[in-house]
Amino acid sequence: MSKYTVYGDDAFDRKIDALLAMVSARVIGTVGQENLAALVLGGGYGRGEGGVLLKSNGEMSLYNDFDIFVITSDISRLKRRCINRILRNLSPELSMTAGIDVDFSPAKNISDLNSAEFTMMWQELKHGHVVIYGPENILDRLPAFDLNNMPHEELARLMLNRGTGLLLARQRMGKSQLKDEDVDFIVRNIWKAVMACGDSYLAMHHTYSHSYKRRSELFDAYKDDPEISEFYQWYKASIEFKLKPVMPEEDKLQAMLNQAGKFFARFYLYVFNVCLGTHGMNFAQIQTAFYEHPPFANNETLQQMLKNLIINILEVGPVNFNLHLFFKYPRTRLFIVLPAILFDNEANRDYILLLPGISISSSGDEILKSYLKLWNRFN
Repeated sequence: MSKYTVYGDDAFDRKIDALLAMVSARVIGTVGQENLAALVLGGGYGRGEGGVLLKSNGEMSLYNDFDIFVITSDISRLKRRCINRILRNLSPELSMTAGIDVDFSPAKNISDLNSAEFTMMWQELKHGHVVIYGPENILDRLPAFDLNNMPHEELARLMLNRGTGLLLARQRMGKSQLKDEDVDFIVRNIWKAVMACGDSYLAMHHTYSHSYKRRSELFDAYKDDPEISEFYQWYKASIEFKLKPVMPEEDKLQAMLNQAGKFFARFYLYVFNVCLGTHGMNFAQIQTAFYEHPPFANNETLQQMLKNLIINILEVGPVNFNLHLFFKYPRTRLFIVLPAILFDNEANRDYILLLPGISISSSGDEILKSYLKLWNRFN
């Protein structure tokens, strides 16, 4: 049985072992062993469900990213920022050597693990990971939250990020000629968006799992639901693509992207209506509700609100200043704006004015550029 994948073999595992040993050695040698408590592999390979791409010659190849979580000794914030900068610069070199992206999480002190918030990322990591440097029980320190009671904000963030992936896939699709890397990018983001739809549905029904295979099995309970029947096979296919990706023919890409967009729109409405405690709201109504009464900002302290104000002044700027949003974390702005870009005439386009530097006459490229700059910082 493969350590890192469902469809790999011992030789494939040894290849991954060697790559991870190389990554670990480079990181330790670059940032200093005294600063590191652990390096932990998360994502699909960390859960034993990484992608195996079969080449035409039968050779097995890596497909998904290496998601490396960096746990530091109890060092200062300044040192952690320095380490983050070093690893950002090291990532391209390691990615080229490994043949896939090697991504590092922001460094987190070991003493902070005990008080980690309930996020999908940390809880999935706790339930499925491989320690590549440090004590095997390092993540026992993480609180054991129940994945079947996922905070709604986590699901909203999932849809926000996968919706942004669809935006970028549409942008690539608009090229006059697609390269292999364009096709790969589009297909990845189609299936990521589809998977997010099914994942959020499971989570809202308190039947989520950190395992891809288990989520696929859990989704069988809904295959006869009229609301799900058409989508059912797409979700199953998104899981299979994650485990053993197969590229579709290029002439089918546009139809796939269109269908994924339709599914995503439906589930987006479902998720955000649940987050707001409403039923049947359309995109424009959801945007207005998030603008007037952001559901994830109810418990913010005065200190957090003042911090948000400073962040907004620095990152968003004084243009279109309003006290209402400037005391909210900038991610709220992303929740409001995304439907205006992704769903276009089905949403309220006026909300694009919440983006920095955007006016009613701004071009589509300018709007997307402003949105992505904010998204990259606060997603």
